[in-house]
Amino acid sequence: MRKVTLYMILAFMVAPIFVSCYQSHKKELGVAYALAETEPDSALAFLNHIEQRKLSEEDMAKYALIYYMAQDKSGLNVDNDSLIRIAYDWYEEHQNDSLYATALYYMGEYYRLVDSIVLAKACLEKSYNLAKKKDDDYLISLSLDKLVRVEGELNPHKAMKLARNLVEFYDKRPQLPLKNKVYARLRLSTSLLDIDSLHSALDENLLALNDAKALKNKEVMSDVCQDLAFVYGELGKKDSSLYYAKIASSQRNPEDVTCQLELAFAFYDVDSLNEMFAILNNLSPKSREDKNSILYLKTLGAIKNKNINLAICYTDSASDNYENAYRKAVQGKYNYYASYINNVKEKAELKGKAKMQRWVLLRSLLLLISLLIFSKIYFFDVSDNLSNFQILAPYMIILFSGFRKIIHIRDPKVPFLPVLLHRAVLL
Repeated sequence: MRKVTLYMILAFMVAPIFVSCYQSHKKELGVAYALAETEPDSALAFLNHIEQRKLSEEDMAKYALIYYMAQDKSGLNVDNDSLIRIAYDWYEEHQNDSLYATALYYMGEYYRLVDSIVLAKACLEKSYNLAKKKDDDYLISLSLDKLVRVEGELNPHKAMKLARNLVEFYDKRPQLPLKNKVYARLRLSTSLLDIDSLHSALDENLLALNDAKALKNKEVMSDVCQDLAFVYGELGKKDSSLYYAKIASSQRNPEDVTCQLELAFAFYDVDSLNEMFAILNNLSPKSREDKNSILYLKTLGAIKNKNINLAICYTDSASDNYENAYRKAVQGKYNYYASYINNVKEKAELKGKAKMQRWVLLRSLLLLISLLIFSKIYFFDVSDNLSNFQILAPYMIILFSGFRKIIHIRDPKVPFLPVLLHRAVLL
């Protein structure tokens, strides 16, 4: 009976340790990963309820990757590497993990967004090659699409070949969404424009237009017509450019800045400056790029109207925008690195404390086991020597009390081990 009681005491002591120290978050991260693809906003909300400090290094890497994915899918700003760097560093040391290629893709996307083109290319090429080995069509399409954009800044002719590979990739897979194929053709058209193959670019745009008509999606139709307006403008066919710019505008929300800018450019090309200024004055741009595009077009319009003073005013406004953007970027970088240094410092301190707690916990556990074995050998085998155990009990109570503090038992419902020992003594 006493032996059973002793084993029960040991079980009560060890159970909370394993529950608290080895709690797994793999199921939660699996749910978040699935949500990130289709419902990124829900994934972000779900991830925000996971306590990061309790995650293992592997789970923290997956958490960081999924969070970055969800931000990217939600259209949020992802030009900060505080999360994706955690994921990339861990997966770089565990390249056999199934998510390694995905981590490479998003690291490459981060580098692309911050204009580190060479680094972006290296990550995206590696992700693309790994995706091909695994026959991961989804990751192949993502990596190849971004590779086309990166190569467009490094080697336009290679970018055109990659863009053609992307179109052929979708041609061979009719089961994939037609929308993706349309945008692949638009990517090829842009690549052809970059190498001055204007008529070939027009041909690809017209093929994309046929697919967009079959798709019957206003947003896609607007994007195709917007690109067609640009290509016709480059070809000098101003009336056709204006025609497709109007169609693109009619398919979109009137507050869509990019679409309205294309229409304004088309009006500028046909010298309809009043219509151009009417469009520009009604726009409410949010991004720095859109603001500067509007000021640039207004400057061109003022020059064409021979209003030099107004043109200088628009130019000064654009200059102020660039200076403000530069100041914000510098301040943002400073804040980011200051925050990063503080986080690293805090993690190092927490890691040191956790290491010390584990060391104390291990020593206490070994001492406890030794004490129990000693008790069994020298006390429990002697049926009439209860007084010896009663002498030993206070020392065990002191040990268990310290042990309880180490494992941070806070639940009042958990039986305190000294009470159990006292009961064992009475048996």
